Amino acid sequence: MRSLLLVPALLLAAACGEKAAPEEMTPEAPPAPAMLTAAQVSGSWTGMTMAAGTDSVVSNWTSTSTSDTSGTLVLEGIADPIGYTTMMDADSMVVTSNPYVDPAREDGMMVMFRSVGRLADDGRLVGTVQTMVVGTNDVVATGDWHATKAPM
Repeated sequence: MRSLLLVPALLLAAACGEKAAPEEMTPEAPPAPAMLTAAQVSGSWTGMTMAAGTDSVVSNWTSTSTSDTSGTLVLEGIADPIGYTTMMDADSMVVTSNPYVDPAREDGMMVMFRSVGRLADDGRLVGTVQTMVVGTNDVVATGDWHATKAPM
């Protein structure tokens, strides 16, 4: 008899217990950004670099791709072009310069820059840059930049 009373009690407990959660809907992940290609960034671009977090322009420049993986950058007021290499990584490009003498310094310090850029919806290239001392990789400047494709 005792077991007969226990069965209704167990059924009642199960009915009053936690209800199973409805199947949760998982939102779909946004589509991955389109891959950036060397063809999209080939050619000449005119741009400017601003001190990080400001709109204060520290340099104007022209960049020209010479192949899928290399190019030159000419800083306004400096005759010698700065060579660089480019690596594509998903929707971004990573640009690393060859060492050069920092024109903003009187001590002839050798520096290099590393920059990450993306193609914006408006067709400009936009990104960030760090300038480092060659040999130590001490960061001496950071900035934001943007560039527009030069007319052919």
